[in-house]
Amino acid sequence: MIESTLKCSKCNHSDFEITDNTMTCKNCGNAYPRKGWVIDTLTEPSKYVLSEYKGISEENNLSEDWKDLKIQIDPNIKGYEEKLESTKSSYGQYYEQTMKNFLYSVEHINPKASDIVLEIGSTYDFYFARHLEQKYGVKEIYGLNIHYDFKDNEELENNLPYKIVADMNDIPLKENSVDIVIISATSHHSGTLDILMKEISRVLRAGGRCAMINDPCGGILKSLGGPSLSLERNIHINENEYPIMLYNKLFKENGLSPYHFFSKYHEEKLMRKDIHPETRFYWIAKFTSYLYSFSWFQSFVRKYLLFYAQLILGVPLNVILTKKQ
Repeated sequence: MIESTLKCSKCNHSDFEITDNTMTCKNCGNAYPRKGWVIDTLTEPSKYVLSEYKGISEENNLSEDWKDLKIQIDPNIKGYEEKLESTKSSYGQYYEQTMKNFLYSVEHINPKASDIVLEIGSTYDFYFARHLEQKYGVKEIYGLNIHYDFKDNEELENNLPYKIVADMNDIPLKENSVDIVIISATSHHSGTLDILMKEISRVLRAGGRCAMINDPCGGILKSLGGPSLSLERNIHINENEYPIMLYNKLFKENGLSPYHFFSKYHEEKLMRKDIHPETRFYWIAKFTSYLYSFSWFQSFVRKYLLFYAQLILGVPLNVILTKKQ
């Protein structure tokens, strides 16, 4: 379990002694603070993580000391279902997009109860982990983020998932230890995408799969104007829009075979011809929606046009990666 799957960031060994307040490496004695089932391995944040902490602090009027941001108690925090319900009539419906692409990718992967799962960007109330446990019986799930929110202190004791405060560019899990990685709307926050992809490949076992979903992509036309993520968030939040060519290059370099799929949320919108007037490239989407009623056109888009839609328009990245044997 957790004692043998985590690795020490100081000596890379995977043998720990766990007490109520710490997790200590038996090899080098390096100790990591522990609150409930939150293990803090992030003692020396990179400049990118420090920037994220500053953005989180300013967006939410929280402490300016990054050490205080790792665990927050908020009795008013909303769970995933509450957020889904409260945004069901909003433009974009972020949580519905997230859910549909997550469910599709997980059904495609078809987890087993014995699988070990890592969710990068894991957040309250750990909807993905709960789904994997309840539907597929998965028990060993690790969540990774630079901060966690809880409704009360009792929730710190819940070990689904085992929660690790860590940098996704320096994953504290041993090599070839994970069967499945879930990373949703998170890879674009990395300031070093090449290192992130190396880390994902490193922790995955041969034949393991990674669902990298709901990530914005840069696009040729998209870069010429219009609203961007950086305008919607605090300036210190790392909102990058990497081009699909870079993603594909890094997948290949790290032995990850990609299966790209079109956003299930947006595909349903096209099939219903339900295109919001504020949609980026509205007229292209509107024209596409009329053709989308033809099954041959749907197949054509999925097989031949998705890459160009990502390259030119910046259509979001949804991909299932398989680590080569």
